[in-house]
Amino acid sequence: MPRILTPPRTCGSTPATPPRRQWCELSADERAPGRLRGWLAGLLDDWRLGRLADDLALIATELAVD
Repeated sequence: MPRILTPPRTCGSTPATPPRRQWCELSADERAPGRLRGWLAGLLDDWRLGRLADDLALIATELAVD
């Protein structure tokens, strides 16, 4: 089942030339970590790196909560 790519709040990326970077500004509420995990999983699926989603979701949640 494809995951929905819903930005947590404000997200963006640098131009396509390397190194390309993704960034997000989170809202300050309890739903932010879940939104970030979903957005991250969608990006990884798009990049065909879905196998990394669980590990990176854990890291993203820790960063979002702090």
